[in-house]
Amino acid sequence: MANYSAYRILLSQPDQLQIGRERRSKTQLLNDTIKELSGELKVSFFRGEKRYIFYYVRRIIGTIHLFELAREDTVREPKEGDRGTEEVELTITPFIYFIIDVTKQVVLIQKKTSVFHDTDSAANRIAEFFENQLSNDLVIAQLHPIVRADNFWEEIKEAKEVHSLELDIAPPNFFGTRFKSNIDIKAAHEETNFTKFKIYLSNKYGDLRIAQENFQDLIQTLASGAGDYVADLVDKFGRRITLTNATRKRSISLPDNLKEIDGEKLRIDIDDIDETNNASSNEIKPDSDQ
Repeated sequence: MANYSAYRILLSQPDQLQIGRERRSKTQLLNDTIKELSGELKVSFFRGEKRYIFYYVRRIIGTIHLFELAREDTVREPKEGDRGTEEVELTITPFIYFIIDVTKQVVLIQKKTSVFHDTDSAANRIAEFFENQLSNDLVIAQLHPIVRADNFWEEIKEAKEVHSLELDIAPPNFFGTRFKSNIDIKAAHEETNFTKFKIYLSNKYGDLRIAQENFQDLIQTLASGAGDYVADLVDKFGRRITLTNATRKRSISLPDNLKEIDGEKLRIDIDDIDETNNASSNEIKPDSDQ
């Protein structure tokens, strides 16, 4: 079995597009990009001197699709020569799988450290891929981990000291009115057109007070994939640690042979991940056109 970490993919656009460009919903942007990739079968791009290759594999079920992300590497291997062994350069393309549910805007990324040091690195390449493919639409793509907000509050409540808390909030997108916040994020975005909204709180004596009743809605939103949080604290064991939503991501296990994936079970697993932290998921539906 292989482990897959869960992320939310967010796409944002400026209010004004180039003349002649028709505005598409975020779901349409994802669907159109996937359709183009499925027709071409593979797309590559360079980051620095490193080449990355995206392959469309197949539709698993509904709006859930399977992809490969490969990284081109050069290795030197000993080969037989006329007067002894010789080192020859070979090009290899180690790869991982990732899965996108367009409807839920959930991305599952395979954890394979022999290819990417961590799934966050792979998530950055996936975001770059969508930005490259949608550059004419001036799209900014972001992938953020999905975690349980309870993990954050457990650490905060047990911490001996809290020195700082940094919150990076993505533009309103898939969530619409799905989650509440003491800050009207949508109104702030309409006023400023921000691509990242940051809040930084600090107390050099470690006496920062993070009351759950004041921050619960905002942490819930970030933990569900709408941004990132970083807390600098001293835990219950007296250790100075950094608490982020990059740790303890929601994850699932899938068969090594992806032909054995049970599509219906995968759909249920993704629905469960999508509803992480959302006690009212049956009453409040996401607005995919936000």
